[in-house]
Amino acid sequence: MPSATRATTNTPLPQPTATLPPAGGGTGELPNTDAGVPLAGIILLGLTMLTRTVRLHRAKNRI
Repeated sequence: MPSATRATTNTPLPQPTATLPPAGGGTGELPNTDAGVPLAGIILLGLTMLTRTVRLHRAKNRI
């Protein structure tokens, strides 16, 4: 009957290989986007919602 003991061997670990550069050719670092609240995006969203509201109101008055 085989025993359940583990045999330890001194096998060398594989050495890390060189990594390939990113596919875009860049450095792989992300741009710094920690600039606070995106005011342009908030203003654009507000103007879009305002335009939608005005158009719906005018369409409702025509019916």
